Amino acid sequence: MDHIFSTNAWLTIALVFIITLAAKVVRSSVTLPAEKTSKPRPPPEAKGAPLVGIIPAVLRRGLQAVIREQHRALGSVFTLRSLGLAVTFLVGPECSDHFFHAPEWEIAIDGLYEVTVPIFGKEVGYDIDLDTRNEQHRFFAKMLRPAKLRGHVLPMEYFGKWGECGVVDLMQEVDHVLMLIASRCLLGKEVRENMFDEVASLFHELMGGMHVISMFFPYLPTPGHRRRDKARAKLGEIFSQIVKTRKMSGRVEDDMLQDLIDSTYGDGRATTRAPRSPSGRHCACSPTPSTCAPSGRSRSGSWLRRARRGFTVRDKEGGEYSVPAGRLLASPLVVNTLLPNIYKDPHVFDPDRFAAGRAEDKAVAGARDLAYLSFGAGKHACMGEGYAYQQIKVILSHLVSNFELKLESPFPETEDMLSMRPKGKVIVSYKRRTLS
Repeated sequence: MDHIFSTNAWLTIALVFIITLAAKVVRSSVTLPAEKTSKPRPPPEAKGAPLVGIIPAVLRRGLQAVIREQHRALGSVFTLRSLGLAVTFLVGPECSDHFFHAPEWEIAIDGLYEVTVPIFGKEVGYDIDLDTRNEQHRFFAKMLRPAKLRGHVLPMEYFGKWGECGVVDLMQEVDHVLMLIASRCLLGKEVRENMFDEVASLFHELMGGMHVISMFFPYLPTPGHRRRDKARAKLGEIFSQIVKTRKMSGRVEDDMLQDLIDSTYGDGRATTRAPRSPSGRHCACSPTPSTCAPSGRSRSGSWLRRARRGFTVRDKEGGEYSVPAGRLLASPLVVNTLLPNIYKDPHVFDPDRFAAGRAEDKAVAGARDLAYLSFGAGKHACMGEGYAYQQIKVILSHLVSNFELKLESPFPETEDMLSMRPKGKVIVSYKRRTLS
């Protein structure tokens, strides 16, 4: 009897266990689809070889071409992988709001702009904490106001040296004029009167070190990086000496360099007395960021951020994607500035698209400041935008009013550089207009 009771007890326990297990399986089979659909799927990824990912395609066709191709194939939200690095691209106003307007604790720089440290120098820009960087931005924002710079704009004596007709590399000529303007209102008369050619050449070498590879490997010993480092060291010496001479002589000039010398942080520290730096080093670094904007070129082919917290993004078709915390994010200008749902015939040169009455960049419902992103938006707008536009207007209005221009070389492609310069020379023939 005990044996029978024992057997029945174990059978009862086994039966209860089986029923309980079966119930759990049934519940999970019912709730599992709801759990799967409750969380959006991750962004689609570009196909690529294991480990190396998209590198072979980039080497063959270039990064910009690959980004365009994947946007056409995968849509407005997609991920590219290579060498263990994943970058999610966000294209269009519908996908860009969180990228440009989220607070620092959700979307941040987080060391992504290490590329700027060997260019701008230590203890400025992205080599410092956020609070100090915001103070430095306050210095530059005050100095780069168009109203303050208007009195510094040079007449176009430079183009007065052109003959009645001829052929020039227009990109080289405009770069030279931009440096002349920068030397007058930003860098000071010491540069303009005594060492213009040297400083212009050094700045050219400095900015020539801003390739796409620099974003991920800023200290890789490439020829461009070595030239950049030498130029940066020499510029530091030049501006440190200028600052030292001005302070010793008591001479005060009307330029941005003087404004930086006179600026102080909120706690009273002078900008020329940065810790662990020789006198003037901080100020020697500071003019450099201001001269990145004069050409009007966008600062980088893709604005980069990192997601500190995971978030969900919705594309213009209504699809939702889950972006994990820690993921690198990019807003690719090479696509965002040529979207056909925002701009009619985006590849056609049509400046009137921005004029009153059309204003295609403002006509998209809900786009706010996210339709035109060449100078960033929201918390990450470029403070040199007004300065850049002012120079563009002055130079182009003078050229168009005084010369007939014809492009002789093929229309230039865009380099895979952070500044998105035209590739190669831009050969133009000119003929001086007869003005009444």
